[in-house]
Amino acid sequence: MLEEFEETGKKMIGKIAKAVLKLILPDVTEHLLKVFKLEKVLAYVELPNEADKGVLKLQDQMNMMQGELKEMSKALDDVRALTKKVNKFKIG
Repeated sequence: MLEEFEETGKKMIGKIAKAVLKLILPDVTEHLLKVFKLEKVLAYVELPNEADKGVLKLQDQMNMMQGELKEMSKALDDVRALTKKVNKFKIG
């Protein structure tokens, strides 16, 4: 009988604890958000900032340079091909 009473008491305490948590958890969460300025941190992480703009600018510059390198590489290949033709002409 004592064991049943203890078991029932444990169940009641568990239910009461859950009910209390449901009541106070939203307030505790809101307080933590304010204390640690988590909304500002979250906004900084999720919204574009100066660092993001700088990275985008560098990516654009990199893409532009890659395009220029491809053009230069093609031009160099053309020069090499012409050089081979000229060398054949001199020999022949």
